[in-house]
Amino acid sequence: MEVHQPTGSVGTIYEVQRKIGNAGFQFIGGIGVKTFLDETLPTGSAPVTYKITAVRSTARGNSAQFTVNFGVGGQTITLVEGGSDLKMAA
Repeated sequence: MEVHQPTGSVGTIYEVQRKIGNAGFQFIGGIGVKTFLDETLPTGSAPVTYKITAVRSTARGNSAQFTVNFGVGGQTITLVEGGSDLKMAA
């Protein structure tokens, strides 16, 4: 999974959490650069829900959640800024 940082958001850290199936969310990383690649996703995991929260100083943004059902083989999901919305692309 890749998370692209919007333009003009210097100093923003993205907290990324992941939930596999019906399990609870687990923190899998925080990153302040343009992408986050989830290399720890176990093979055959479905569905997978990612929760992404932008954090800047002491301010926390609203979390965004995306559920992904992976098919056979590897797949990369990219969240792309589109105006004020985030979009997913496989």
